[in-house]
Amino acid sequence: AIPSALFQSSVNVISNGLVNTLNKDPFFENWESGVISAFVFAGIQYTYNKMQFYTISQNSTIITNSDGTLIPSSNTLNKFSDEYFPKFKYRNKANLIYKEGYVERMKPKASAFTKSKMVNGKYNIYFSKKSFSSKWSLYLDMGHEYIHISHMLTLGNNFNINYSEYAAYKWNYRISKSSYFNDQALKYFKPTLKNQGILSNVIKPKYMRLGDFGIFDFIPKGLY
Repeated sequence: AIPSALFQSSVNVISNGLVNTLNKDPFFENWESGVISAFVFAGIQYTYNKMQFYTISQNSTIITNSDGTLIPSSNTLNKFSDEYFPKFKYRNKANLIYKEGYVERMKPKASAFTKSKMVNGKYNIYFSKKSFSSKWSLYLDMGHEYIHISHMLTLGNNFNINYSEYAAYKWNYRISKSSYFNDQALKYFKPTLKNQGILSNVIKPKYMRLGDFGIFDFIPKGLY
């Protein structure tokens, strides 16, 4: 929540300063209120997102073990997608697969991955046992992979894996507020003054408009 709060606090301070100037008061008078309100807002938004998620979890029909883990299976994946990503636009283009030990063998560092070649008109998304450690973990992994197949379907030969990873990890970060995901995103694309054109003209309009794919930065209200 801190990065977004810093941005918002800056906006609030400037807005407050402009009002002060119009009123012939010192520019920075009452600046503290602008900073505080921004951090409070960021904290409230993050808490709201988490509460929405756990509200769905409480009403979920998906069975969990006593420790909060899920039963590893393709059936669990399909049920989970229906409950947590009901508006995902390309669901009919995705095969959700759990194959014991497969991800661990093929990509040991990954918790899930998507094969770039379609099979019978669909992309195969494979999940590791780690993805089933909690509903929250599976939500982050599934959303991440759904973002990738959305990009591959909409961009075709113009698909860039680095930009896609950046967008997917940024989504993970916005949802979880974990700096780990933000750090991962910056490994694939690090915004600088020189590449602002790519960020503004390519990545943001083509890779980060996730609502167009039915993937949101919040839990849809209709689910709780």
